[in-house]
Amino acid sequence: MEEVEVLDRLNAPLSKYFQTRTDYNSVTVLVIYWQECSTNGFKEEGAKIGHLFSADFNYNVEYFEIPSIDSQLALDVRLNELLIANRRDDALLIIHYGGHGDDDDEHKRQSVWAA
Repeated sequence: MEEVEVLDRLNAPLSKYFQTRTDYNSVTVLVIYWQECSTNGFKEEGAKIGHLFSADFNYNVEYFEIPSIDSQLALDVRLNELLIANRRDDALLIIHYGGHGDDDDEHKRQSVWAA
């Protein structure tokens, strides 16, 4: 019992920095990667990201593989479905894209954040 009290006392100052509460009633993560792009590990990366958000944060995670045929249309449809389903002020959407499109895919990756 004393060990638990010591841990609680040590963790108390840190608790304000690691809150599990969120201002959102729902959080959905959409992990996107190319359907036919298995050589660069984007699908595996997406699975790891999805696991992080679902296991560690308990967020709803959805996956979308961009097809090679009508890719822009398919992606537009999927994003619009996501927006329509989460059209509330208390919903947060996180989109992770893993795939080609960086300025220099061969040498470094760049992160782009948008709100």
